[in-house]
Amino acid sequence: MTNQAHNILATAIESLKGIDLSKLDSAQLVPLIKQVQDICSFNAAIHAQIETRALGNGELIPGVMIKDVVAHRKWSDPEAAAELAREQIGEKAFTVPALISPAQMEKLGEMGKAFVSLASFKPEAGKKIAY
Repeated sequence: MTNQAHNILATAIESLKGIDLSKLDSAQLVPLIKQVQDICSFNAAIHAQIETRALGNGELIPGVMIKDVVAHRKWSDPEAAAELAREQIGEKAFTVPALISPAQMEKLGEMGKAFVSLASFKPEAGKKIAY
């Protein structure tokens, strides 16, 4: 089955590479991209199987390496660390407070909404496609 699936995908990829997209009718583009998206969802299913087998079951899979995820250090006791840092290092151990976003400001109530209406703007975001 593995060779069969591999051969089917290899044949499909080679066939797709042979398509001159500039010569396709515009009406064919969205159905084509939706089919490619289906292939991508199949990719997610394969990835899930690899994770289950390699991480969950400890199976050795050729071509798969298991790596440690990066974990950032955290304060054991944030309040105690802050107090001690302020005493021993001073204010340079802390970040400068920053103004919250307009969306966060609006959540503060009517005064926040009024402030946002006077002090913010919505920049032009450009255009994007959707299908």
